[in-house]
Amino acid sequence: MERLRRLPPDERERVLRNNWRFQQLPKERQDQLLDRMRRFQELSPNERERIEERFSVFRNLTPEQQGKARKVYEEHWSKLEPERRRAIVDEFRILRELPEKEREKRLESEEIKNRFNQQELEVLKQLSKL
Repeated sequence: MERLRRLPPDERERVLRNNWRFQQLPKERQDQLLDRMRRFQELSPNERERIEERFSVFRNLTPEQQGKARKVYEEHWSKLEPERRRAIVDEFRILRELPEKEREKRLESEEIKNRFNQQELEVLKQLSKL
């Protein structure tokens, strides 16, 4: 995927369509992947960078942590409004730089409790444990 992202859109699609693993996917899944790649290219450079950063963090998780992250996404993240997701991501960046005790203290602070509702706090707590 890293190599594909660096190719021009036409070349990327050609390489992908000629890939035997891609060819083994159902046509509907192939179309979904191609559509996602096109939409990714249409994002601003900053938006692409943020997504790549998140994906990089995810790839560096253990398989168990990735499973937990998927569960958080399915149960909570996908139900949040985009502006709330952004607020959570911004806070998560702060939290992941803190030592565990400081992270726990911040999550219990009034500042955080006033900025995030209970569901959002749960997402932050679960993500900070990864």
